[in-house]
Amino acid sequence: MKFTLKLIILLIYILYSSHKIAAYIPNARFGHTADLINNKIYFQGGTDGYAYFSDFFYLDISKPFDLYNTSSMPWTDISFLTSSQRSTGASCNVKNQSIFFIGGNTLVNNLVEKYDILTQQWTIPNIIGNVSMSLNGVQCIVSGDMIYVFSGNAENKMTILNTSSLTLSSLSYAGAPAALVRYSATLLPNGDIFYIGGRYYSNFNIFGSMGTIPTFNINNNTWRTTVTSGQIPVPQAGHTATFIPQYNQILIIDGFPQGPIVSLDITTLTWSTPTISNNGLSQGLFWHTSTLFDKYILIAFGEYVDYQPLNNIYLLDISQKNNYKWVNIYNPSVSTTTSLSITSQIPTYTSISPDNKTESNLNFGLIIGLALGGFIAVAVIILLSCIFCCVHRRNYLRYGYDYGHSNHMPVS
Repeated sequence: MKFTLKLIILLIYILYSSHKIAAYIPNARFGHTADLINNKIYFQGGTDGYAYFSDFFYLDISKPFDLYNTSSMPWTDISFLTSSQRSTGASCNVKNQSIFFIGGNTLVNNLVEKYDILTQQWTIPNIIGNVSMSLNGVQCIVSGDMIYVFSGNAENKMTILNTSSLTLSSLSYAGAPAALVRYSATLLPNGDIFYIGGRYYSNFNIFGSMGTIPTFNINNNTWRTTVTSGQIPVPQAGHTATFIPQYNQILIIDGFPQGPIVSLDITTLTWSTPTISNNGLSQGLFWHTSTLFDKYILIAFGEYVDYQPLNNIYLLDISQKNNYKWVNIYNPSVSTTTSLSITSQIPTYTSISPDNKTESNLNFGLIIGLALGGFIAVAVIILLSCIFCCVHRRNYLRYGYDYGHSNHMPVS
């Protein structure tokens, strides 16, 4: 009886351990990419300051999670799908069907890579056109089939990729600002791209102004300068800029060297500091990502000025304008199935849900973990069964036929 109880306890422990084997927790990093498609935020690459990563994984925001219990968060590692050797760079979600990765540090000699959401295939597109192979510290903007990337090297050119024809061009336009890196790029409903902050490529000690914003319009391919007012923040780099359409607001989150959270009203072009009712993210995080969905902004990874990378996730509730709060518990609502829509000149697209086969393939990492745990469990069961049989046989030989009966006596 005691032996059977011990066996049951051991099996329960093995099954629990197999679940722990399947759990995936991303490494601390900064300089990664993040793209929201079909209720999944896809993360790729980054660095911890010592090594470069080319891994690929997602967070499923259709499921609830607790930020205090990172091991239970719905992460899925799909690095087994990737042939990518890219670690940093820019990424763009094109029509919720594919992710294009551009520039950054890469071990292979290609400027562009593509991941197809439905087929789960990585490809290196056969790009037409000659441009610089060096695009670092950039962000890309997508509108329809077109991707726009500014500078990223010593040139102040606009690199434009047509994802339909796979043609790439690098063009100089009158009025362009000096070459910038580590800026934020935000597309507005009227076709303007605001390039906020950053560092000048010619001198990293000089930051781009937050008061006068270089602005590129994708409708007529022209540059101009947008002048802002209000509580103009100190220049920053490595920050994020998230456009919240229902508030006509760009929310700047942190940055180097010590950026606070500030907002820019795109109607009045006025800077202000929103009220955040509780403590959460410490000031000065940079090289993180910010992803808008439902009533939240999810801030992932990054580093502080002490150059310590993080694997922390923060969640900002923006359901009330300029009265935000940090939350730790996330429960998806019905509206989470699509990101906040923008009723403007920016085209919106219908999400294409993967089929059952795609979903099962995406959970391959989980299956591997469970299979490994199951194999260990079966192996232990077989081993314990053999031990049990040996013990039973030994006792039978010792006690004879009466072994197992309540009144057995040793055979003399």
